[in-house]
Amino acid sequence: MDLNEQGLLLPAPLRVYDCSANEVISFKLIRSEKDLENDEIEFSPEFTHQIFGENERIFGYKNLNINIYCLSSSLNFYLNIDYDEKINPKKYQQFKADDIIETLNEWIPKTTTTNLDLFLSKLKTEHEYSTFGEQILSYELKSEKSTSYAIHRVNQHFCDDQKFVEWYNRLETFLVFFIDAASAIDKDDPNWIIYLLYQKYQNNNGQTCYAPIGFITVYLYYAYPDKKRPRISQVLILPPYQRKGHGRRLVTAIYNDFRKDTRVQDITAEDPSDEFIALRDLVSLELCLKYLPDLFSKESILKTDRLTKEMIDKAREICKLTKQETRRVHEMCFLQSINPNDEQQMKRFRLIVKQRLFEPLQFDKRRRLQLADPALEALATDPEKRKKYLDTQYQYVLEHYENFIEQQHESADALFANIKYVLEANELKLNQLVSIGSDNTNVILKHIKIRWLSLLKSIERLIAIHPVVKSYFLNLDIEECPQLLLEFFTSHKGDCTLYFLASVLPDVQNANLVLQREYTTGVNIHDIITNLLRKLKNRLQDEFFGCKVAQLLEDSPIKQVDDLKKSFKVFIRSIIDYIEKYYNDYKSFYQSISVFAEVDIEKIDWRSIQKCSTFIVNQSIDQDNLYDEFNYIKSKYINLKGKFGGISNQVQSFILLNQGSSKYNGISINHETNLCDDYDAILDNLDNTDIDDDDDDEADAKIYKHKKTNSLTRSDHAWAFLLDGECVPNLKKLVEFVFAIPGSNAFCETVFSHMNYLWNNSRNRMKHDLVGAELKIKMNTHFTCTEFYDFLLTKPDILKQIRSSDKYSHVAKVPRIA
Repeated sequence: MDLNEQGLLLPAPLRVYDCSANEVISFKLIRSEKDLENDEIEFSPEFTHQIFGENERIFGYKNLNINIYCLSSSLNFYLNIDYDEKINPKKYQQFKADDIIETLNEWIPKTTTTNLDLFLSKLKTEHEYSTFGEQILSYELKSEKSTSYAIHRVNQHFCDDQKFVEWYNRLETFLVFFIDAASAIDKDDPNWIIYLLYQKYQNNNGQTCYAPIGFITVYLYYAYPDKKRPRISQVLILPPYQRKGHGRRLVTAIYNDFRKDTRVQDITAEDPSDEFIALRDLVSLELCLKYLPDLFSKESILKTDRLTKEMIDKAREICKLTKQETRRVHEMCFLQSINPNDEQQMKRFRLIVKQRLFEPLQFDKRRRLQLADPALEALATDPEKRKKYLDTQYQYVLEHYENFIEQQHESADALFANIKYVLEANELKLNQLVSIGSDNTNVILKHIKIRWLSLLKSIERLIAIHPVVKSYFLNLDIEECPQLLLEFFTSHKGDCTLYFLASVLPDVQNANLVLQREYTTGVNIHDIITNLLRKLKNRLQDEFFGCKVAQLLEDSPIKQVDDLKKSFKVFIRSIIDYIEKYYNDYKSFYQSISVFAEVDIEKIDWRSIQKCSTFIVNQSIDQDNLYDEFNYIKSKYINLKGKFGGISNQVQSFILLNQGSSKYNGISINHETNLCDDYDAILDNLDNTDIDDDDDDEADAKIYKHKKTNSLTRSDHAWAFLLDGECVPNLKKLVEFVFAIPGSNAFCETVFSHMNYLWNNSRNRMKHDLVGAELKIKMNTHFTCTEFYDFLLTKPDILKQIRSSDKYSHVAKVPRIA
């Protein structure tokens, strides 16, 4: 940051005195003196803007460190501020150091000490702090054998317990650091209820202690006529205990506690964060599946196909869910019940979600607009913005639901057992795998809309759901959790490895996707492979394994850092070796023909063309004529490149005019269209094409394809334009040869896919020629279905052939009666 909190631009010499409050403040929960030196239990705040201003900056100290230690049970605090140098106000009269102690005193307990010995002396009395309130639930984590957890409810009118109020005031200190815009509750208001989550542990002396690790505050609102409506206000699980399932258990316990009270109408939440919404959705889903299985089972959901009044009423009565939350549960159950590959079922799901999202945007005839947020008013009156908004929100909802809905046949146990069996059956080692492939991956991961599962996709998905997966396996009994996964999730190496792969693999993935482009040919292979190898070798030379990895390695032991870096280098070298093993034998060939990937023909010299011609074996090339033809085409290029808006415009116009008769918003494009006069009109028409919402995907893809190819001149288009109508047989042979070499087998696989679609069980009598003809039309035509139909109506000879039986391999023996 170059600006301090007063908005003044800091001179370069003063920037060493400026720092982020979130980075220099650290917390530790202390249970013994050894914890003072244990950096693994240290955690940083998420918010400090209420304390140090909107920019969350502290000015005036070089190498500042602020340590805030807290005794786990009594919640007594210790503050230590350390720095190398404080700014000299005499030297820089315009700038002065922030008063950290005075600023913090407004937010930390008054009993906070700066005397470390006094702070540590209170450790002896930690076991004297027992629990507050009434216990409503206790549980254990399977991965933690020596500790247990208990949830306590502190009922209304707790203000009479002065000891609890003082203790809870200290606990509230964490709110401002971990909840955005948090504030303390009014202890004198009798409508507050506090749910405390304790961890029970043994200290070094074998004494039982109770440490609060989280809490939720709930306010009881009145609901007409004789009900009450609890509202969840503040939710906090301290960072060292997050991602272990405690929040889920705490919220579930609250819902179960209020479910017993018939006076409770439903449970709401005050300004919930995205994280809490996800947590509440999961809890609500589990409650409905547990207590209302007849209404939210797969059979019931598919049978009713909609949210019923009975679902809403029962969910409110039994589970204390609001109508909106019940709708979300119904959407999750619907998504869980349907086949995600069924377009009709997914369309039905999409409409259900969008209907809920659309309701706040609808007009109310009596009050004009029923909108609480003025920002949404524009969406209600602008159809285009509304459509875009609904599409965006739907994708967010879909991704949100998919993150924690677990299909029964996709359970983690089943996946691991399956993968383990396949690896062992094929004598494969996990650390030697480069990628995992499957011809039926929709059974494994249905949300991936491709037929193969790459390692990158797996890594990205694992990072996205890593906290949930980690919590799942660590909560298993030791004998139930596979040792390989236990080591992975309990070691710091796991996170580093995941983020390393997420940083490196996109280079390989992107090169792979470029190779699989429809128009990638052999002339492009050398540049693609060379660029990939260059990137990978640069990573090795610079030891760059990703920014996230670098951050994680800073907190790791030196030996572990060295081991990880060594393994990362081995992995990158293995990729390089693999590529070079298969590429180096053909490197000279692909490097030679790569000259034809150059769009600026003027840069190509004769020696490059001559070298390429030596690879043509079965066709004779006259070198003398080839030389003359090449120089003729090169001269043609030089003469044309300064005319008609440049060579790029001419090539694009030529390609458009040679894609066959078609119509774009009423303009007919054919071979007789003047190259120069109509070029601008054609491109303008394409750029301004407005596709109606009801148009099919084919029309969308068609326009997108034109726009995409117009953005950059392709070398094959340039050569097609230059050779068109020219008598240069030797050069044409050479160009046809190099551009006929595929960049990968992707196009061939696409043809096979189309063939399987055309030549199916219901159309199995077609001759090979007919199949080939249909494939050529499918792969090369630029017509939409409607345009092709209109075209056929103008061709009586073709219509006659369509009606005949000549196209079938089997002809009826009995002649038909006319």
